[in-house]
Amino acid sequence: MTTPSFYNQWPIGLAIASDGRRFVCYTRGSDEYTLGIVVNQTAEAPFPTKGPVMNLPPNELNTTMNGIAFGSNSTTGLISVQALFVTPVSKGYPETLWILDTGRPTVHSAAGDPSMPYAVPGGPKLLAMNITAGNDTVYKTYTFPSTVHYPDSYFNDLYVC
Repeated sequence: MTTPSFYNQWPIGLAIASDGRRFVCYTRGSDEYTLGIVVNQTAEAPFPTKGPVMNLPPNELNTTMNGIAFGSNSTTGLISVQALFVTPVSKGYPETLWILDTGRPTVHSAAGDPSMPYAVPGGPKLLAMNITAGNDTVYKTYTFPSTVHYPDSYFNDLYVC
């Protein structure tokens, strides 16, 4: 297996499936996607590649209310994936790609200054995706209420036991 070279986005997370597929995630800003798959040594593509589009388009990543920026509240679309983890088939569960979405993309002002909008319930989430035999469908979504994930919180890591 060759090591991919990254040119456009710099990955912050990497997970490898038993079939050799390599999944990568990126902090989201104006980039096309936050979850990708390595397709060859010099290219990656948005993931999943079939079914409904999960990587929200940049214009759907955030909203404003009373002049204050907030992240999207989408429970199904990916906003800014921070961590990935693969667990093998076990106890009736498929091989699973766990996806941790912070719900807080980096946005830029008209002057180009970066900022991170507040999270809203639904945006920060943990998704369990069946990746057995290329199924690539989410079978469980865990969202976090504002009493667990505060608007200015930022989930950073994932460990699955």
